[in-house]
Amino acid sequence: MSKSLMSFIMIVGLALSILITGTRPVFAQQVSEGQRLAMYCKPSVVRILDGYVGKYFYSHFNKTYTVPYVGMGSGSFINPSGYIVTNAHVVNMTHDGDEKAKEALFPEYVKMVARDHNMDPRTLTQDNIRYVVNNTRLLELNHIHMVLIPDGSSFPFEIKSFGAPIGSGKDVAIIKIEVKNAPIMRIGDSDKLQLQDHVTVLGYPAAGDTFQMGILDSKSALEASITDGKLSAKKNASDNAPILQVSAAATHGSSGGPVINDKGELIGLLTFRGDTVSGQEVSGFAFAVPATTIMEFVKQAGTTNDPGILDQRYREGLDLFWDASYTKAIAKFEEVKRLFPQHSEADRLIRDSQQAISEGKERSFPLLLVVGVGGFLFLMIVVGVVIVVVVASRRKKAHPAAAAGQMAPQQWGQWQQPAQQQSMQHQPMQHPNSQQPMHQSNPQQQMHQQQMHQQQMHQQPMHQSAPQGQPQAQYSSAPQAPPYAQYPTPPQAPQPEKTVVIDKTQALTGSGGWLHCTSGALAGQRFEVGQDGVFVGRDVASAQVVINDPRVSKRHFWIGLRNGLPAVVDQGSTNGTYLNALGSQRITETILKPGDTVILCEADVARFQYSR
Repeated sequence: MSKSLMSFIMIVGLALSILITGTRPVFAQQVSEGQRLAMYCKPSVVRILDGYVGKYFYSHFNKTYTVPYVGMGSGSFINPSGYIVTNAHVVNMTHDGDEKAKEALFPEYVKMVARDHNMDPRTLTQDNIRYVVNNTRLLELNHIHMVLIPDGSSFPFEIKSFGAPIGSGKDVAIIKIEVKNAPIMRIGDSDKLQLQDHVTVLGYPAAGDTFQMGILDSKSALEASITDGKLSAKKNASDNAPILQVSAAATHGSSGGPVINDKGELIGLLTFRGDTVSGQEVSGFAFAVPATTIMEFVKQAGTTNDPGILDQRYREGLDLFWDASYTKAIAKFEEVKRLFPQHSEADRLIRDSQQAISEGKERSFPLLLVVGVGGFLFLMIVVGVVIVVVVASRRKKAHPAAAAGQMAPQQWGQWQQPAQQQSMQHQPMQHPNSQQPMHQSNPQQQMHQQQMHQQQMHQQPMHQSAPQGQPQAQYSSAPQAPPYAQYPTPPQAPQPEKTVVIDKTQALTGSGGWLHCTSGALAGQRFEVGQDGVFVGRDVASAQVVINDPRVSKRHFWIGLRNGLPAVVDQGSTNGTYLNALGSQRITETILKPGDTVILCEADVARFQYSR
């Protein structure tokens, strides 16, 4: 093949590769880290109702009074089997039992009766209260202990471990409801939190429940509020247990709500607010129990914080949704619904995906790329035909003319018989008066020549087929001329050195280097970096090196050769790729040197050392 033809093919291939790599989905969404964090965490945040409702009959007015004493707080799933973490004081009524509940309900009932007597409850005497008691009968005592998940479903809970109510640093409780495959919140390491680190708080503050004023509808009670701030201080409670002070806005109802870091990990429970000033709450001074304390009660409850398959499928669906791959996203969200029918976001995301498909926003290859690929394939077919014609033409010119009576000099030393000799060996015997050499009429000699020729052809084929993936080569050493040759032996041409046949698959082995995993789930394993490079990520369908960790993106980074130099390219990962040390700037693309270490995520999920 001519050099100009090879250059033309390379230029066309390069142009096509630029066209393909330069293609981006037109409708892919730009998603902020805050939005990503909210969508990951919202489904696991729940609302908790705890308390009692009593019914009292007051014979003086012949009237029945319904007296509620129910508190509300927040919490979050920490295990797919329905385990939830919240504050101890949020579920204190259930923990204390019925008798304590009666003691709390009766003063509220007396206040109602006093108002009906047109009296100020604060002015009641002991005789007044005794009269109310003597004319009162408790009709019912209903225990309220419910968890409301974001889709509106409610489940009764039971307490699995219980710390101490407000006033100590152990204000933690683990409760459980009967569900499977619940979306969970991963618990992080609060000891790594530094002053002024960004934090986000989720929950159901009473200040956000304006639906009771008729401004918002009742469904708004199911929508968690999200506020953010920073870590203001690390302090200690009166019992010397650690406490975190954060500047995120919070109020009554936020108790038990998760405080999360920028990785989406739960690092604290919002527990109590700061002191009032002139009788008014001051926003931005809230306190949280750290994750280190939470883990004590998780172990007491006999559970773990291991994620389930639902969280993996949900995050995969979100990644596809944001990438405008709506059909694939729908399949993931439908699986989420099958695993956990009460999931708060799956139905909406399915509807949004279907709407985007109907509006033509499904990710697809642009027309320019389709035309380019088609044109390139057509061009390769044309080039293939040209190559076949050129090779055939050169082979034809390489054979001597049968009428020339001698071999062309350039054919000596090739594995092929003279064309005239081949034709004579396969023709029947002719009359001695013909122009064929007289000794050809000897049957024994002819048979001997045919046998020798067949033996040589069997032992050494003219064009030996190279093994698949290897170049075809003609050996340069010439065979021995058969006996009884028809032509005079020409002068012996100098024989070139024997050609060494190189196996391309061996020559390219390890040409891109190696990745040695030095930490993480794949520690101790080694992976070859081939000519096309290697993708490292979470998705088995699109990465060659797979790390099953939700902090790792579907395709986290690629490593391979760029212009002959080893390079690592981040694939737009959520939690970043780092070179040699955490705390360094996230990389997008950089050249590697032997001994460099590529680090996945700020959480140091895994490390790969590069070598040639």
